[in-house]
Amino acid sequence: MPEQDKNRGESGSCFGTHRLDVVRGQLWRGKQEVKVAGKVFAVLQYFVAHAGQLVSKDELLTAVWPDTIVSEATLASCIQDLRQALGDKAKKPRYIETVHGRGYRFIAEVVSGQEVVRSQQSVASIQGVASSQYSVDSREEPSANGQEMDAVLPQAGIQEFQAEALSESPWIPASAGMTPLPPSLQP
Repeated sequence: MPEQDKNRGESGSCFGTHRLDVVRGQLWRGKQEVKVAGKVFAVLQYFVAHAGQLVSKDELLTAVWPDTIVSEATLASCIQDLRQALGDKAKKPRYIETVHGRGYRFIAEVVSGQEVVRSQQSVASIQGVASSQYSVDSREEPSANGQEMDAVLPQAGIQEFQAEALSESPWIPASAGMTPLPPSLQP
Protein backbone atom coordinates (compact mmCIF):
# COMPACT_ATOMS: atom_id res chain seq x y z
CA MET A 1 0.00 0.00 0.00
CA PRO A 2 1.47 3.43 -0.90
CA GLU A 3 2.65 5.53 2.05
CA GLN A 4 0.13 8.28 1.17
CA ASP A 5 -2.78 5.83 1.44
CA LYS A 6 -1.46 4.51 4.76
CA ASN A 7 -1.33 8.00 6.21
CA ARG A 8 -4.76 8.81 4.90
CA GLY A 9 -6.31 5.80 6.67
CA GLU A 10 -4.46 6.28 9.95
CA SER A 11 -5.24 9.98 10.31
CA GLY A 12 -8.97 9.82 10.66
CA SER A 13 -12.22 7.94 10.59
CA CYS A 14 -14.75 6.86 8.00
CA PHE A 15 -18.53 6.89 8.23
CA GLY A 16 -21.06 6.47 5.45
CA THR A 17 -19.47 7.88 2.31
CA HIS A 18 -17.36 10.32 4.34
CA ARG A 19 -13.83 10.36 5.71
CA LEU A 20 -12.74 12.70 8.47
CA ASP A 21 -9.02 13.48 8.24
CA VAL A 22 -8.20 14.91 11.67
CA VAL A 23 -4.50 15.45 10.93
CA ARG A 24 -5.16 17.66 7.90
CA GLY A 25 -8.45 19.09 9.19
CA GLN A 26 -10.41 17.90 6.15
CA LEU A 27 -13.75 16.24 5.52
CA TRP A 28 -14.07 14.11 2.40
CA ARG A 29 -17.12 12.68 0.61
CA GLY A 30 -15.65 10.00 -1.60
CA LYS A 31 -12.80 11.71 -3.45
CA GLN A 32 -14.21 15.22 -3.06
CA GLU A 33 -13.27 17.49 -0.18
CA VAL A 34 -16.21 19.03 1.66
CA LYS A 35 -15.33 22.50 2.94
CA VAL A 36 -16.50 23.17 6.49
CA ALA A 37 -15.74 25.96 8.94
CA GLY A 38 -13.34 25.28 11.81
CA LYS A 39 -15.97 25.00 14.54
CA VAL A 40 -18.19 22.82 12.35
CA PHE A 41 -15.19 20.51 11.86
CA ALA A 42 -14.53 20.54 15.61
CA VAL A 43 -18.15 19.56 16.36
CA LEU A 44 -17.97 16.73 13.81
CA GLN A 45 -14.65 15.55 15.24
CA TYR A 46 -16.19 15.48 18.74
CA PHE A 47 -19.26 13.59 17.47
CA VAL A 48 -17.13 11.00 15.67
CA ALA A 49 -14.95 10.51 18.77
CA HIS A 50 -18.14 9.91 20.80
CA ALA A 51 -20.17 8.03 18.17
CA GLY A 52 -23.25 6.29 19.52
CA GLN A 53 -23.14 8.25 22.77
CA LEU A 54 -25.55 10.94 23.85
CA VAL A 55 -23.64 14.23 23.84
CA SER A 56 -25.28 17.06 25.79
CA LYS A 57 -25.36 20.61 24.49
CA ASP A 58 -23.29 21.76 27.48
CA GLU A 59 -20.68 19.09 26.76
CA LEU A 60 -20.40 20.23 23.13
CA LEU A 61 -20.21 23.90 24.10
CA THR A 62 -17.44 23.18 26.60
CA ALA A 63 -15.49 20.95 24.19
CA VAL A 64 -15.70 23.16 21.10
CA TRP A 65 -15.81 26.63 22.64
CA PRO A 66 -13.69 26.39 25.81
CA ASP A 67 -13.27 29.64 27.74
CA THR A 68 -15.88 31.31 25.50
CA ILE A 69 -19.49 32.11 26.28
CA VAL A 70 -21.60 30.90 23.37
CA SER A 71 -25.37 30.63 23.08
CA GLU A 72 -27.24 27.46 22.23
CA ALA A 73 -28.35 29.25 19.04
CA THR A 74 -24.70 29.28 17.90
CA LEU A 75 -24.47 25.56 18.54
CA ALA A 76 -27.77 24.95 16.72
CA SER A 77 -26.48 26.93 13.74
CA CYS A 78 -23.25 24.94 13.75
CA ILE A 79 -25.19 21.64 13.83
CA GLN A 80 -27.35 22.86 10.94
CA ASP A 81 -24.23 23.72 8.90
CA LEU A 82 -22.78 20.29 9.71
CA ARG A 83 -25.95 18.50 8.64
CA GLN A 84 -25.92 20.45 5.39
CA ALA A 85 -22.27 19.50 4.75
CA LEU A 86 -23.05 15.83 5.39
CA GLY A 87 -26.29 15.86 3.41
CA ASP A 88 -28.16 14.91 6.59
CA LYS A 89 -31.69 15.83 7.63
CA ALA A 90 -32.91 16.45 11.18
CA LYS A 91 -36.23 14.64 10.56
CA LYS A 92 -34.63 11.60 8.87
CA PRO A 93 -31.09 11.53 10.27
CA ARG A 94 -28.36 9.28 8.93
CA TYR A 95 -25.58 10.90 10.95
CA ILE A 96 -26.76 13.29 13.68
CA GLU A 97 -29.79 12.44 15.78
CA THR A 98 -31.37 15.14 17.94
CA VAL A 99 -32.42 13.90 21.37
CA HIS A 100 -34.85 16.67 22.30
CA GLY A 101 -34.07 18.44 25.54
CA ARG A 102 -30.91 16.37 26.07
CA GLY A 103 -28.48 16.81 23.18
CA TYR A 104 -27.30 14.94 20.10
CA ARG A 105 -26.07 11.50 19.11
CA PHE A 106 -23.86 10.60 16.16
CA ILE A 107 -25.65 7.49 14.85
CA ALA A 108 -23.53 6.49 11.84
CA GLU A 109 -21.17 3.55 12.16
CA VAL A 110 -17.64 4.92 12.48
CA VAL A 111 -14.56 3.01 11.39
CA SER A 112 -11.35 4.38 12.88
CA GLY A 113 -8.23 4.92 10.82
CA GLN A 114 -6.48 1.81 12.18
CA GLU A 115 -9.55 -0.32 11.43
CA VAL A 116 -9.65 1.11 7.88
CA VAL A 117 -6.00 0.16 7.35
CA ARG A 118 -6.61 -3.34 8.79
CA SER A 119 -9.71 -3.88 6.64
CA GLN A 120 -7.87 -2.68 3.51
CA GLN A 121 -5.08 -5.15 4.30
CA SER A 122 -7.64 -7.93 4.87
CA VAL A 123 -9.32 -7.21 1.54
CA ALA A 124 -5.94 -7.25 -0.22
CA SER A 125 -5.10 -10.54 1.49
CA ILE A 126 -8.45 -12.08 0.48
CA GLN A 127 -8.01 -10.85 -3.08
CA GLY A 128 -4.54 -12.45 -3.16
CA VAL A 129 -5.90 -15.79 -1.96
CA ALA A 130 -8.84 -15.64 -4.36
CA SER A 131 -6.62 -14.83 -7.33
CA SER A 132 -4.31 -17.75 -6.47
CA GLN A 133 -7.22 -20.21 -6.21
CA TYR A 134 -9.40 -19.03 -9.09
CA SER A 135 -8.77 -17.95 -12.63
CA VAL A 136 -10.91 -16.22 -15.19
CA ASP A 137 -11.85 -18.50 -18.05
CA SER A 138 -12.08 -16.35 -21.13
CA ARG A 139 -14.09 -18.73 -23.27
CA GLU A 140 -16.59 -15.90 -23.72
CA GLU A 141 -19.77 -17.92 -23.80
CA PRO A 142 -22.97 -16.01 -24.58
CA SER A 143 -25.43 -15.69 -21.72
CA ALA A 144 -29.18 -16.07 -21.93
CA ASN A 145 -29.54 -12.43 -22.98
CA GLY A 146 -26.85 -12.71 -25.66
CA GLN A 147 -24.13 -10.79 -23.82
CA GLU A 148 -20.71 -12.34 -23.51
CA MET A 149 -19.46 -13.14 -20.03
CA ASP A 150 -16.37 -14.61 -18.40
CA ALA A 151 -16.60 -17.55 -16.03
CA VAL A 152 -14.61 -17.67 -12.79
CA LEU A 153 -13.39 -21.22 -12.33
CA PRO A 154 -11.08 -22.93 -9.84
CA GLN A 155 -7.52 -22.99 -11.15
CA ALA A 156 -7.34 -26.73 -10.67
CA GLY A 157 -9.91 -27.07 -13.44
CA ILE A 158 -13.58 -27.83 -13.43
CA GLN A 159 -12.94 -31.32 -14.81
CA GLU A 160 -11.49 -32.48 -11.47
CA PHE A 161 -14.64 -31.41 -9.65
CA GLN A 162 -16.88 -33.07 -12.23
CA ALA A 163 -14.87 -36.30 -11.95
CA GLU A 164 -15.07 -36.17 -8.16
CA ALA A 165 -18.84 -35.72 -8.31
CA LEU A 166 -19.26 -38.66 -10.64
CA SER A 167 -17.16 -41.05 -8.54
CA GLU A 168 -18.91 -43.53 -6.30
CA SER A 169 -19.74 -42.47 -2.77
CA PRO A 170 -19.92 -44.92 0.15
CA TRP A 171 -23.68 -44.36 0.35
CA ILE A 172 -24.89 -44.22 -3.21
CA PRO A 173 -23.25 -46.02 -6.11
CA ALA A 174 -22.81 -43.70 -9.08
CA SER A 175 -24.37 -46.38 -11.30
CA ALA A 176 -27.60 -46.45 -9.28
CA GLY A 177 -28.99 -43.19 -10.56
CA MET A 178 -31.18 -42.84 -7.50
CA THR A 179 -31.01 -42.59 -3.75
CA PRO A 180 -31.45 -45.95 -1.93
CA LEU A 181 -33.89 -46.20 0.93
CA PRO A 182 -32.45 -46.27 4.44
CA PRO A 183 -32.31 -49.83 5.91
CA SER A 184 -35.21 -49.13 8.27
CA LEU A 185 -37.50 -48.38 5.30
CA GLN A 186 -36.38 -51.21 3.02
CA PRO A 187 -38.81 -54.17 2.52
